Amino acid sequence: MSEVRWHGTDFLPQAIALDNTFLLHHAAVHTVSAGGRALLALNRTLFRGPRYLDATLATLDRIPDGYSNLARQLITQPSRESADAYVQALEDFHPWPVDPAASASIFIRDNELAWLTGILPPELS
Repeated sequence: MSEVRWHGTDFLPQAIALDNTFLLHHAAVHTVSAGGRALLALNRTLFRGPRYLDATLATLDRIPDGYSNLARQLITQPSRESADAYVQALEDFHPWPVDPAASASIFIRDNELAWLTGILPPELS
């Protein structure tokens, strides 16, 4: 959930403020990818790769109502509103074990410092 929170509530608003189309789409895709992986983990289902994510999520028992539409909206029309709706749906769905206050530090350690630690970022592992 650290990636969902950071991409959806930090990177995406920054992209809008900077009018940076690349960062906007990067943030939207990574928010949905991380959210999908969080739901797979919650359902104890292996992540087979991006091309299988939608189909696998559709088979899960534990998934927020309207998840597919929220994900599609964020991917096709990335905005602060679509990101907030997506992130909030995930936050409300389950008491995730990662404290929101710790999300920035976890994200930086796991992603931005991966070159230093030698540990693959979550989306690549």
